Amino acid sequence: MPFRRFLVLALTAFFELTFAQHLPADGPTLQVDVDARELARRLVHADIRIPCQPGPLRIWYPKWIPGCHGADGPLQNVGGFRVETIDGKPIQWKRDDVELFCVHCDVPTGVNEIRAHLDYICNEPAVLAAGYLSYGNSSVGVLNWNTCLVYPEGPTAQ
Repeated sequence: MPFRRFLVLALTAFFELTFAQHLPADGPTLQVDVDARELARRLVHADIRIPCQPGPLRIWYPKWIPGCHGADGPLQNVGGFRVETIDGKPIQWKRDDVELFCVHCDVPTGVNEIRAHLDYICNEPAVLAAGYLSYGNSSVGVLNWNTCLVYPEGPTAQ
């Protein structure tokens, strides 16, 4: 059984390294910087650069998480959210009245990239902790992509 796991891992890594770089990316490419230095305090900070056009923009927090059986992305753990231009000017945003995982903002004229700051409050490590959450202490941490990401509305990631 350990050899089978190793083989699957090796083949996955081989195909990922060989073919993934040749696949075209549709839609904008996000730059996500995650700061987990405060994980012992149960805090993770993310800085997401989002290419965009001036005008209305809808930004989403992940709602449907792989392996979950409902729309239960851990939105309740987001402790801080800010949107600004690359040079640091705040952009006003408003949560959608129906879709709580979505916010609206107006990108100023002349701006083609914005920065979203996200502060995530991690859960306590536990025996029955859900595998899609982020948690940790001063020695080790588990960081899942869905807890520190927002993305613009647009093409699906199929």
